Amino acid sequence: MTILLRIGLTPLAYALVAKAQARFGDWIGGRLIGLPVTTGPFLLTVCLTASRATAAHAAAGVTTGQMAVVVFCGAYAWLARRLDPLRATVASLVLALTAVLGLSSFSGAWTAAAAVWAVIIVSLLLWPWAPQPLAAGTDTSADTATDTRAPILTRAVISTCVVATMSTLVPILGARPAGVLSSAPVLLSIILPSTHRSSGAAGAAAVARGTIVSMAATVAFSAVLATTLPHMAVAPALLLAAGVLAALLLTTPLVDRALAQAGSALGRPEAVL
Repeated sequence: MTILLRIGLTPLAYALVAKAQARFGDWIGGRLIGLPVTTGPFLLTVCLTASRATAAHAAAGVTTGQMAVVVFCGAYAWLARRLDPLRATVASLVLALTAVLGLSSFSGAWTAAAAVWAVIIVSLLLWPWAPQPLAAGTDTSADTATDTRAPILTRAVISTCVVATMSTLVPILGARPAGVLSSAPVLLSIILPSTHRSSGAAGAAAVARGTIVSMAATVAFSAVLATTLPHMAVAPALLLAAGVLAALLLTTPLVDRALAQAGSALGRPEAVL
């Protein structure tokens, strides 16, 4: 079962995400990318192969590591306005690494979650692009279908490697460091530059904003697991975390809209999509 989780669930999820982005648009693609597509299978694998205490530490590490995703997306949205995809990616990764190292000095899953949520709010409030939650998606006609096969395969392979490697390294690195590393924006460092090249900086920014909006729920998912696993059986803890995730996924678009309106009222810099 654990082998199937490591090699099957994550690539399947990312293939569906890539198809959804092509069909429904960059913002929707970002919303799906922000789900625990990699960290969820990683935590489930740890739950099935290690103690609940170890899984809780891994979940706490994941919560801390989510800061890298949020900072990377926010930084890329700003830098993409003036830099090419490669330089924007490198600079965003440096900022993301710096943010995670700073947050790692704090203990407690909810402290880390609160810090990530604060960065999410500030990022959305000061977003440098006019948000388009229902932005038009990539054309899925025959001339683009062939071009999307390679990126989908690449994402699937990389995501599988991340889950398999991090779950294997838990006994070596420790649960919390492995959890932090499992949250690294490896796939986003491929997806955002790729979208930047194909759809322009505005398309990459739409993916980044959608990802950040979903990250608010994903952070809650891992924080709930970190809190409940030491005191509950695995199945009830996962169900509770999944319920919190679903509830926040339904409400965060409303928060996103409110922050976009507040940002416009504050006169934030806004690029035309």
